[in-house]
This record gives sequence, structure tokens and C-alpha cells, in this order.
Amino acid sequence: MEWDGFRLVLDLGYATLPRLLAHCPDGVVDAVVITHEHPDHCIDLHGLFRMRLYGGGDRSRLPLYCTPGVLARLSGLEPDVDLRTVFDVHELPGTYQAGPFELRGVRRPQTDAHPFLARQRSGCGRRLGPIHVRW
Repeated sequence: MEWDGFRLVLDLGYATLPRLLAHCPDGVVDAVVITHEHPDHCIDLHGLFRMRLYGGGDRSRLPLYCTPGVLARLSGLEPDVDLRTVFDVHELPGTYQAGPFELRGVRRPQTDAHPFLARQRSGCGRRLGPIHVRW
């Protein structure tokens, strides 16, 4: 999602990184949200991690909003490097401001799984959204 020049990536599951790079060839985004640790929601975060760790671009830590299980799952792919060297981790559930987006993760019953909500805010403070993600 992009709003007012702020790029927020929501879930990087299977084969999403090539599509992201088609829109952002340098992989520069402002924040990433991974709703939960299932591979179809998080596996390509590892590719973005490697681009930022070993690439020649921006070395600042990228805000990452995710459940604790995401880091646990991806740490197995890169056990010798702490993912927090690349990502500034903010654990979900919780409420955060990421640029023009208000992020809110809430716990829900397993049957209603994906507890994430993002709201866009226009320049005048009016809410545009909400954008619900169910998993």
C-alpha cells in the first residue's frame, strides 16, 4: 500500500518479493507488516532481509510489525544473523502509527484468525479505510 509517498508492505508470502521489486526495483519500502507466521504470509520477508543485509542500499533498520512467531520461523533460515540487525521489530498485537497508517493488531478466536487492521489517514486527518485482513 502506498499513501502520500509512504510505502507499507502487507504480508510477503510465496513469490511476493519479485512483484514488490517490479514496483520498487530497489526494494525500498518504509515499513512491513506480517500478519502471522504461516509461510504463505512471511516467507519472502527473508529475501527482503537478505537484500537489506547484504545489498549496498539503505542500512537503517526497517520497521517490521509482526507476531513473535514470524521471527522464530525466519530465524531458522538464517540462524547466524539476528533478524533484528535489519528490522526494527514491533510486536503484534498492538497499536502503532506507521507513516499515514494506523496499525492495530488484536487477538481473535482461531476461527476468526487474522487480527490485523490498518487505517489510512488523509492529510486532513480523515480516516480512509479501514482495511481488514483476515487470516
